[in-house]
Amino acid sequence: MKPVYNLKALEDILNDFHQVTQLSVNLYNQNFDLLVTAVRPSPFCRVFQDAARKRGIKKPCDRYCGCKVSSEKNGRDVTPTLFSCPMGLWGVAVPIKKEKLLLGYLLIGHVRRVDTLADAHPQTDWLEPDEIEKLETAFKSLLYYDDRRVQSLIDLVSSLLLTTVTEGVAHIQSDSPAQRIADFVDDHLSEKLTAETICRALSISRSALYDISNRFLGYSIADYIRQRRLRKAMLLLQDTNLSVAAIAEQCGFSNTIQLDKVMKRCANTTPRLYRQTSRKTIVPLR
Repeated sequence: MKPVYNLKALEDILNDFHQVTQLSVNLYNQNFDLLVTAVRPSPFCRVFQDAARKRGIKKPCDRYCGCKVSSEKNGRDVTPTLFSCPMGLWGVAVPIKKEKLLLGYLLIGHVRRVDTLADAHPQTDWLEPDEIEKLETAFKSLLYYDDRRVQSLIDLVSSLLLTTVTEGVAHIQSDSPAQRIADFVDDHLSEKLTAETICRALSISRSALYDISNRFLGYSIADYIRQRRLRKAMLLLQDTNLSVAAIAEQCGFSNTIQLDKVMKRCANTTPRLYRQTSRKTIVPLR
């Protein structure tokens, strides 16, 4: 069971994005295997790669670059994540999702967010002074992105991803085990949901459930259930006049105190405050 990608269509889209933005962009599947790349090596990266090759490092990006660092930091996160690589460059990792399923990630960068290489605090203890000097010169040629431009980039990429998924260049079979798990969870949120009940109902092993949940839903199964309950609760708070107690019961929370704790931790708000403000603004899940 794997997401199905139209790699040619994705390659065309990513190359167009690269031509417009001059940013490197890589498409990874949910296991962080590289599928498509649109990269124009910057002078900074060329200096870095030359220095690595002199030391016998054949794939310096595997060891130092932000792609690997992002996969470690981003983990199974399903929200856009700003990351920095050990050499001080920045990029954005944006998940590709369709409805409830995680299909992969786009990693976009690398840009500078400070004026000088020293301000970026790169890991240069393995470099010679002349190599650091070349890097400092090349660093100034990189695109500069402040917080506002980074947010605009995230918004742009999120819109791009919505288009690619809508056009069907990345999808997953509707009858897949991941889809069946997601549908079962949504249909039974008000009930006591455990790994055992899901495995028994869908006739799958516990190890398969854990693997599918992490790879295709983006969370451990316990965290996924919690997130779906929270999302349903927030929708009910926004769109209905049900009491907080009734919403907690419908969404499978043991009581209003538990719902309150989860909302404070995951959305930095409370049920009552969210109900008051949700029609005016959106409180993003962290």
